[in-house]
Amino acid sequence: MLIVTGEALACSLSPLELKKVASEFDVYISHRSKPISGVRVEMVSRGAKESVFSGSTDDHGMVHVNGLPVGEYFLTASYAGIDTQEQWIEVVDPATADKHITRKLDLQWADWSIQTNRVRGVLTGVVPGNTGNKIQDMVHPVSVIYSGVQISLKNAFSEEAYSGVSDSSGDFIFGPVNPGTYLLTIAGGSKYLYGIASETTIVLDVAASSKRDWLKMKLQDNGCGGIEFEVDEQH
Repeated sequence: MLIVTGEALACSLSPLELKKVASEFDVYISHRSKPISGVRVEMVSRGAKESVFSGSTDDHGMVHVNGLPVGEYFLTASYAGIDTQEQWIEVVDPATADKHITRKLDLQWADWSIQTNRVRGVLTGVVPGNTGNKIQDMVHPVSVIYSGVQISLKNAFSEEAYSGVSDSSGDFIFGPVNPGTYLLTIAGGSKYLYGIASETTIVLDVAASSKRDWLKMKLQDNGCGGIEFEVDEQH
């Protein structure tokens, strides 16, 4: 089992569900049940390109929206370059609204994050074989590790930051680091079976209670036209 990154989730083909909201409503954004401040929220009218609303969540993870005309909108929210799932909403006329309309949207930021008690792991992947036949090289790839790859780790909610490179065995380690939520960014450029890796950013939640202490990062096609490292849960 592979845990996908935020970019793969962002390009999911899952259909959006239209949610009816009141003319005034709140947007609440959290990460694993904790509110997040400073999340940028924007709304665009359906069929338009320019934003008709923009604001940032407060210390309670809330932003209040009002003054929008009746109609359909797309709502996006982003923090530290990671987006929540896009929302499709319809602002309804208060005179005709029923009791089923929503006055608060609850959104989760990066609740797909990886939980671990240590930030260490290895970078792995596959490249074409070396049979001398291009077709056979693709059919019979070779497993590799990636050394010398730039990796950074930054706390999502503070200035705490680290940087390093994978060693000759493809291994990397940071720490010990304080418990918290971090952005692990792996530089692009590594060769893969079907192309070259893009930059990968994965959200980590470091907690002593987690049973995971090792991250086997496997270079994969992310299903969105890009190639990124993903956590291989089989190891």
